[in-house]
Amino acid sequence: MKVLGDLYNSLFHNPIETNVYVEHQIWSKIKANLPDHYKIPDKKMLDIIAKFIAEEKSSDLYKL
Repeated sequence: MKVLGDLYNSLFHNPIETNVYVEHQIWSKIKANLPDHYKIPDKKMLDIIAKFIAEEKSSDLYKL
């Protein structure tokens, strides 16, 4: 069953409202298996992004 993705905004550092629908069963399992207070992206990924920006390689991120 698809539900509005906004139901899972608590998982994200910078949640935004969307009109995106996601599979409830999949996202409920993801949420249930994450540590309390976990946010996407996690600290490790935020550090990687910050490193790219600091090294002026942020354009590499757009190639992904």
